[in-house]
Amino acid sequence: MGMNSKMSAQKSANARSEAVAKMYKDDKNFRADKLIEAWSRIPEVGEGLKTMPVGIARNTAINLDRQYNFMSNLKESQMATALNNFTPENMLRLVRLSMPNLIRNKVFTEVA
Repeated sequence: MGMNSKMSAQKSANARSEAVAKMYKDDKNFRADKLIEAWSRIPEVGEGLKTMPVGIARNTAINLDRQYNFMSNLKESQMATALNNFTPENMLRLVRLSMPNLIRNKVFTEVA
């Protein structure tokens, strides 16, 4: 095999790998766009996804989908163990206690 044939074979292999990488990236973007479309149907989430840049919205939709799939397979005992025996009742109590602090700046104006 001559040097010219080796170089042309290497160029064709590089072009092929670039084409495969481009197709994979396009396919990933297509799947992420489908997830954005699916999550946009939820009112609160959809409003946020529409205001985000496309890249961040894609990553957020992928993350939301992965979290949904993981958490939908958990049982209550697994969640309690993973969250240090936080039952749903305890989680609701925690949210009730912490939520006012989270939205305090929307209720009150703080002056330094």
